[in-house]
Amino acid sequence: MSDRSWESIGSEFGKVLQNTKYQKKIKKMKKMSILMGVGILSLIIWFMGMRWIYRGITGADEKEAKEELIADCGCSSLDDCLEKNNIDCAWKMYEAEDVKLWPYPELIKLVKAQCAIHVEREEYLKGWDYIKKQNFDSAENILKEYEFEFLNNVIDRLLMNGNIKLAKLWAMKGSDEHNTEGWKESETGNFNKRKTQRKLLLAKVREFQ
Repeated sequence: MSDRSWESIGSEFGKVLQNTKYQKKIKKMKKMSILMGVGILSLIIWFMGMRWIYRGITGADEKEAKEELIADCGCSSLDDCLEKNNIDCAWKMYEAEDVKLWPYPELIKLVKAQCAIHVEREEYLKGWDYIKKQNFDSAENILKEYEFEFLNNVIDRLLMNGNIKLAKLWAMKGSDEHNTEGWKESETGNFNKRKTQRKLLLAKVREFQ
């Protein structure tokens, strides 16, 4: 074998060695890149997790949402919205609250405000249907108590307009099982069968006659 052949073989072998070293270097760099990528991703996930925990503890998300709601509505609380006759925003304020107070003092305010609008527009059936759709769970007496108040308002308006027959029909919608505080006989010691909601409303109509 000639000296040139040996030189060619040596040259080729050297290239192979160089390629092998280069490939190892590339693999090492790839591994380092992957590890760095995993590390950065882990840091991002950790940061986002800590941020989420922090915002949860401090209630930052709720505060931002409340601030946006106040800015959009132009009122700062449920009562403030009701005073400004902004029922829609008052409902939004109520729905944004995580904890609903029992026995629903704010919910009955909203129901009363909504029904007051129906009474003012003489949309009595809409107001009545609206009341009947509400659910106060174990505080149902609060809603029953307001039913009596609502019917009183409707009947007063009808009597003022001289519509006695219709007033009597509305008086019949009053419950004959509840007192004016919304309690049944089995629920209270202060129950008079002669002073149920229906009987008192019918008595009002008769007095007007």
